[in-house]
Amino acid sequence: MLNRNDDQNEAKRMVLFCIAAASMVLLLFLVALYSHDSKNTSKHVAKKENQIKNEEPEIEIGKSNIVSSDLDFWDMYDKRKTYVDDAYEDDFDDTPVRNTTKLNSSIKERKSSSSSSSLDDLDGNDSMYTSKTKDESDLDDDKHIKVIGADGMPAFYEILDTVKKNKYVFNNNLIYDNGLLKYSSSDIKSLEGIDISSYQGNIDFTKVKDAGIDFVIIKVASRGYESGQINIDNRFVDYANGAVAAGLPIGVYISSQAITDVEAVEEANYAVAASNGYDIRYPVVIDLTNATSGKSRTDRLTSSERSDIVKKFCETVEVYGRKPAIRASKDFLITKLDLEKLKGYDIWLEDEAALPDYIKMLYVKDNDLEDEDSLSSDSSSNSNLKSSSSSSSDSSSRSSSQTNKISSSAYNKDESDEQFDYIGTNYPYDFTMWQYSEKGTINGIEGSVNMNISFVNYAER
Repeated sequence: MLNRNDDQNEAKRMVLFCIAAASMVLLLFLVALYSHDSKNTSKHVAKKENQIKNEEPEIEIGKSNIVSSDLDFWDMYDKRKTYVDDAYEDDFDDTPVRNTTKLNSSIKERKSSSSSSSLDDLDGNDSMYTSKTKDESDLDDDKHIKVIGADGMPAFYEILDTVKKNKYVFNNNLIYDNGLLKYSSSDIKSLEGIDISSYQGNIDFTKVKDAGIDFVIIKVASRGYESGQINIDNRFVDYANGAVAAGLPIGVYISSQAITDVEAVEEANYAVAASNGYDIRYPVVIDLTNATSGKSRTDRLTSSERSDIVKKFCETVEVYGRKPAIRASKDFLITKLDLEKLKGYDIWLEDEAALPDYIKMLYVKDNDLEDEDSLSSDSSSNSNLKSSSSSSSDSSSRSSSQTNKISSSAYNKDESDEQFDYIGTNYPYDFTMWQYSEKGTINGIEGSVNMNISFVNYAER
């Protein structure tokens, strides 16, 4: 009986041992399976991350040792495409339009659904600068500024107290001297400059300097309005070398069509890299221009989005130790940017100077222009000034020393004509450079060129 019990106990121990062994084997199998799956998952995640990094390389911001000769400008794009200065040739048609961008359809729909009655509906932007009443005469005061909206119609925008104002007094401080406009007050003496691109052709920079030009801003590149490709200005290197050799301080600008922060950084990096190796004394500028024909890839941006992109460009330029600046027309600055976001950055204003008729006549004559139709036919109130300077104006030329003070007391505002009731520009906010004409002429350049005033001597900063 005892032996039987011992046999039964032994059998039970054997069964328990087998169960424990099987359990251990199963556990080891599960652990091995889990470890294998984890390794595969880690490899898959790592592979995916590498793919993302390869597809969207991060644009680094920092010190650059690249010089213009290191950049393979001529082979960077598809040679099957024919490039023009600002975009592909086939991006545009020949239909002339106003110098404003077309409204984006999605913005139209968004605005049409809004209950707001602001003038944002005119320009397709969410600018907070807009005010409107039923009687526009209520807005024709010193608290609002009249600009042209994206549809070519006038709009009144409130002048904000939160944005720094300029302190220029153009009445009696704006001088016409030997074909150039100058600003001269007790504390500011302007410098005269030009901005150039490949459209100017061959340039004799020694003659340009002798004609009274103090600085030159050179176009370095542009991004296509639709293609989005950055295209080097094919005269940049020649112009930069020629201007520096003539002793003219230079700056550079890039015509932007950036629609993201990444593209803004790319444009800043490109402008700095291309101009590296030159003594850049004037700003590195982001030029904000509307497409002269057709649509622009930036049309869909809001004022806030566009301002964030511009700010990113400026921040990137500053990382390199360069001075950034923003160039745009008066209408663009007021209707398409949030200037409160861009406080602290220099503005290069583009706004045709409002001048008395007699100064316009001298300017047209000295610059060999044929734009007589733009002059007012009624200038009787200017007759005394014109006669007092007639002897010098008749012999006015680049070699003359003629100087005329421009005063509002001599300016005739005839309600029957399209004339301004101010001298110079009425842009209310601060700016450091001013493109006052796109029809100037200078010895050393054939054809017209943009004329500029700088109220800051960047070369001595």
